[in-house]
Amino acid sequence: MAAVRAIRPRCYWDGAVAHPSPVLGIAADGTLADPAGLPVEDVDGVVLPGLVNAHTHLEVAAVPRPETRGFLPWLGGLKTAGGAYTGSDAERFLQPAVVRARAMRAAGTAVVGDISNTGLTAKLIRDAGMTGVCFHERIGIDVPSHAVLPDTIPAPHAVYSTHPGWIIACRERYATAQSAPRPNETPAPWSIHVDEDPFEEEFLRGEGPWPGMLRAFGRNLDDFPYPYVSPIAYLDQLTQLTGALLVHCVQTRPADLDRIAARDATICLCVRSNLWIGGRVPDVQGMVDRGIRLVVGTDSLASSPDLDILAELSALRNAFPALDARVVLGMGTAAGRAVYGVSAPAEHLLVEGPRDLEQLLDGTVWPRRWLDEAAGEGARTA
Repeated sequence: MAAVRAIRPRCYWDGAVAHPSPVLGIAADGTLADPAGLPVEDVDGVVLPGLVNAHTHLEVAAVPRPETRGFLPWLGGLKTAGGAYTGSDAERFLQPAVVRARAMRAAGTAVVGDISNTGLTAKLIRDAGMTGVCFHERIGIDVPSHAVLPDTIPAPHAVYSTHPGWIIACRERYATAQSAPRPNETPAPWSIHVDEDPFEEEFLRGEGPWPGMLRAFGRNLDDFPYPYVSPIAYLDQLTQLTGALLVHCVQTRPADLDRIAARDATICLCVRSNLWIGGRVPDVQGMVDRGIRLVVGTDSLASSPDLDILAELSALRNAFPALDARVVLGMGTAAGRAVYGVSAPAEHLLVEGPRDLEQLLDGTVWPRRWLDEAAGEGARTA
């Protein structure tokens, strides 16, 4: 598509390389094109591809932070506040999810991986103007199989809440799709929350609060094969981590990071959620040093102040200031697109104000505009 206008921002981030003061041609659909022959407009800010929120929960409502930090107090607060879907009245959760999806789009998200309990968010993601995956998350430590809804990717929740048979089945879905991919399509990963809290590993030894809690919820643990290994080692035993998108990894030890690197699995970071719930963050530098593929998600409004992935990237940079800004931005652009099989950059975003990538991630809430689809409008407000 031909360019309809030409701009010269202070910087253009293409997902891998920062280009200072380039001349960019903008096509009517917001993609980049040859700017030859067009007058050039100087703009103050940074242009980058639409961002990738690799892990969120559009259906989950905001809840107050409990007085005591930790996953279990937070989970109790979420349950008390009625902030999560429990199997009835899906519409109550879907209507607010529509608003949240539109807000994500407005803040610059183009691709999203949504963890859904209803299995019905794929359409609202598309309707909001985003590309993405609806992971239909199922729980039941004593339920080895579940129905798979159309337009979803089946997903286990966590090692303490999901039957090992279902974890294996989700991995097998990925392996089957990978062995016979559709034309021009990369199979979506399978996603699981892991190492978010130390009680996970205790559960895998039959210890800690989870066995008693699950039994109190009516779950039967009589046949659960406690493996007496770390959560990552357990998942490796079940799946070899093939196609895994491992969300959080706050508690993951160095030996298990080595395992993840060797298996070429992906970790999704959600540092604002981790700080809110448990007051600590993963060993991100250790992950980077090992060459582990990293993507970034906001998690839900129950543990994050918003679903703004640029704010999440800024928080990550603030937590790990030694990380190169290009590395951090790559997690929210090119790496996320690769994980979800979205190879071609789509429309682009102008973040107004910052002079370079360092300033882009300094924590300022910068105004944003999608590059316009109409020649005469210049840009449309994001």
